[in-house]
Amino acid sequence: MWLNDYKFDGLRFDAVHAIENDDFLDAMAAELREKTTGRHVHLVLENEGNDADRLHPAAFDAQWNDDFHNVLHVLLTGETSAYYSDFADRPAERLARCLGEGFIYQGEGSPNHDGKPRGKPSAHLSPTAFVAFLQNRDQIGNRAMGERLTLLTDRQKLRAATALLLLGPQIPLLFMGDEQGSESPFLFFTDFHDESRRCGARRAAQGIRQVRRVRRSRSAQGHPRSQRARDVRPVARASRPGCCDVASAVRHAAQDPPRGDHPSVTWHDCNRCGSDRGGAVVARWRMGDDAVLTIALNLGDEAVAFPVIEAAPIFADGDPGQPDSIAVWLAR
Repeated sequence: MWLNDYKFDGLRFDAVHAIENDDFLDAMAAELREKTTGRHVHLVLENEGNDADRLHPAAFDAQWNDDFHNVLHVLLTGETSAYYSDFADRPAERLARCLGEGFIYQGEGSPNHDGKPRGKPSAHLSPTAFVAFLQNRDQIGNRAMGERLTLLTDRQKLRAATALLLLGPQIPLLFMGDEQGSESPFLFFTDFHDESRRCGARRAAQGIRQVRRVRRSRSAQGHPRSQRARDVRPVARASRPGCCDVASAVRHAAQDPPRGDHPSVTWHDCNRCGSDRGGAVVARWRMGDDAVLTIALNLGDEAVAFPVIEAAPIFADGDPGQPDSIAVWLAR
């Protein structure tokens, strides 16, 4: 109905790793393709398992790339608890793999999953098979205080990371308000209230309170506002209004960077620059017309020497190689 009657461009499937039935996913994709002939519909997955086998033309077009978010969150904020622990060591090297091959975890053991292997090889896929983002409703809404990156990191670091998001060949996703540099929180809230108790809403609300209490106790440890975090209640009527104002007087995103189509883009090479604990990478992709897109990014605290490129960059923020800088070239 959404595709044929309402002409939606595509569908995004939430948390398919919890379905644990690849045959069902493939059959669903095949049926959707069969019943939407005459145009291409975009089928996009969220799949924590980094299952590259689901990403091919007959099945699903792309997947949310959690690895892109996770490693950049570590570089931007320094947070290394919970699932960020998988990206705490050698973050620049991990970012280089993400920019050069898609997934960071491609079968390696994940500390956050008790050492169990996570993911499958992905370098054979196009960069456009990955949806990149710096934050979304999961990462923000699951924080105890619902903070956005505008409150968690340095403004210049965020500008550089936003330019990487918008100018890299992976498909960019912005969370509502990102385009304005919003500082408004996005708290976890529900509307389960007693007047709906006939539907089991009271029981659901109690369950949500308990789950959120556990999450808060983990995320608020050492948090300067941990007491305030304990006071945020997901079922309280007061939790929603503060999340509605997405405007901000300060724009943190890179100012109007150029962006065009990237037909037939392929991986080229991506490498870490500087020290193991730094945050500098240089990445290159070959475009369909043989032009090479190069991005040099430094989210570290020390200057690094990037390879010299004679052409003028199409976009730059900060001096190339200096901390919190990014430069982008497109040349043949």
